[in-house]
Amino acid sequence: MAVYCKYKGGREVKINFKDLDQISHIETKNTYNLILIEKGSINIKINNKTLICSAPSLIAIKENTKINITSSHMLLAKIISFDISFLNINLSYDLINSGKYDEVCECYSFIPLDIFYKKNDIFCGYLPLYSEYLLSIQKHFYDFNEAISSQKDKRWSCRARLHLNIILELAHQSFLDYIDEKTAFYDIKNPNIWVSILLKKIHNDYMNEISLITLSEYIHINKTTVSIYFKKITGLSVTDYIINYRIKCACYALATTEITLKEIASECGFKQEGYFIRQFKKKKGITPTEFRKECIKKRKENYKLENVLKSVYEHKTSV
Repeated sequence: MAVYCKYKGGREVKINFKDLDQISHIETKNTYNLILIEKGSINIKINNKTLICSAPSLIAIKENTKINITSSHMLLAKIISFDISFLNINLSYDLINSGKYDEVCECYSFIPLDIFYKKNDIFCGYLPLYSEYLLSIQKHFYDFNEAISSQKDKRWSCRARLHLNIILELAHQSFLDYIDEKTAFYDIKNPNIWVSILLKKIHNDYMNEISLITLSEYIHINKTTVSIYFKKITGLSVTDYIINYRIKCACYALATTEITLKEIASECGFKQEGYFIRQFKKKKGITPTEFRKECIKKRKENYKLENVLKSVYEHKTSV
């Protein structure tokens, strides 16, 4: 389903969701595409390089990529297409391709986009998914489609952006796991291995009830051992890591949407809005509302690319 997100000044940004159950044309002109392969396989040629992609997996295609689907087998897939400015009106492909986007992410709480532009010998845009990531990403593909289809209130585009941000963050964590050989097998005797498994669990389930007890039960290791080695390896207790990650994801929503604090708290695993606000202020030094206002103010002051990059440089040198 193709819809247009309208901004002040009359600008419209196209976003699209559709099922891809047969060979089909994929529009890439000034458009990012995320293809979720749920079943079957697809042969796809990206910039003259042929990939054989099997389920479960995610394919990330950046703008203006030459792409051709050559064949598919028992394919069940979904695709989200969007202009980069849908994530934030101040984002542009010039900024993404400047090589400075990682720095801008930290300064402006933008979502990581490694899966689109960090291609190398290990990763070429095709990302096999662990079953945990598949289930979470499937859910938010569905929620994204529901948001743009129903448009139940004036914040429908913010809600769609929220779910797209979650998909991109899950894809980012899956990308980090994919290039990290430690997650390739499970060795109960090696804390580095099972802590990486627990981190993956947290990144998938942070919006749900999760604790030291549920994590220790998940890998069948007593909670005292989990607590000791988790902090030794990550530098944080299990509880602090979970809260920090929830707040990190909340920052994406605060920086790029107008969704209420109550809804953001719920989507990020905080049962009560008041508890979310207290934890946010404890960790960030300001309230979620103040954080949102600061993000908006900084972006308005540094709208043009050259000013954004200058601001990032000044921010880094002042720290």
